[in-house]
Amino acid sequence: MKQAKITLNERKNCPRAPHKGCWGSTAFGMLNFGGHNAAVTASGNRSYNIDVTLHSKDCYANKRSIQFQVDMPFAVGPIEWKTGVYVHQYPMMCSAGCIHLNLQDAIKFYEWVKANEPVRLVVKSDWN
Repeated sequence: MKQAKITLNERKNCPRAPHKGCWGSTAFGMLNFGGHNAAVTASGNRSYNIDVTLHSKDCYANKRSIQFQVDMPFAVGPIEWKTGVYVHQYPMMCSAGCIHLNLQDAIKFYEWVKANEPVRLVVKSDWN
């Protein structure tokens, strides 16, 4: 089984907080998959400890967040069922919980998961 890992290792106050979907801080880190490294942002208000298996059926060219009324292009997940956390393209800013990638990296990850299913994704924050 192919593996991917997201490590979040820094938190900063979000200059735009509070706003829809963000309540204070942004987490920064890296997604490593298939020899590629991509910068990510996520919620800095939570700790991540996720280990999930992803399949091509978990890949959405565009997924709509009902809770926040926003599109999530190139979404993969959910990686956490209880809270509906996805890995997807979105501006590199604070989040309510999803993992954000820039457009090019989101497309690469989306296509990589589809081509290499199943994929084990581990998400950790250094402050766990």
